[in-house]
Amino acid sequence: MATMKNKPVTFNIENPIERQLLEHANAQGNFSGYIKRLMRNELNRQRTVSTTTQGGLKITVK
Repeated sequence: MATMKNKPVTFNIENPIERQLLEHANAQGNFSGYIKRLMRNELNRQRTVSTTTQGGLKITVK
């Protein structure tokens, strides 16, 4: 059983924005590590919403 999963990313090089993203990705060297770091940072920034004892909302941004 494989312990690794592969998630390919496709870039349309005829689209200027996607071409710029591809060029940036290529400049990072370790693309896999770069994407994983971006994803970890995003998970760490997720907001939590809860109710207060007074009935209001409390929004926490990490």
